[in-house]
Amino acid sequence: MTTADIFSSAMNLPEDLRAELAVQLMDSLDAGEPELEAGEWERAWGAEIAARIKALDAGEMETIPADEVMAAARARLRTVREG
Repeated sequence: MTTADIFSSAMNLPEDLRAELAVQLMDSLDAGEPELEAGEWERAWGAEIAARIKALDAGEMETIPADEVMAAARARLRTVREG
């Protein structure tokens, strides 16, 4: 069974079950990661956002137009679906 087969089967599930499956898959990727409290997540993301803004303002980071990002994501999704 390929990932495309699994994806195709999952797409036949009702939306609530697909959402539950997505959460379970995402959780499996975080296995072994330390759990953070809500305030810790907010502080960590705040620091990350500040660092990205600083890098962008300093010219150390390149932006990519949203339409290019979406086109690349759609192309990758097509590749995954086609196996």
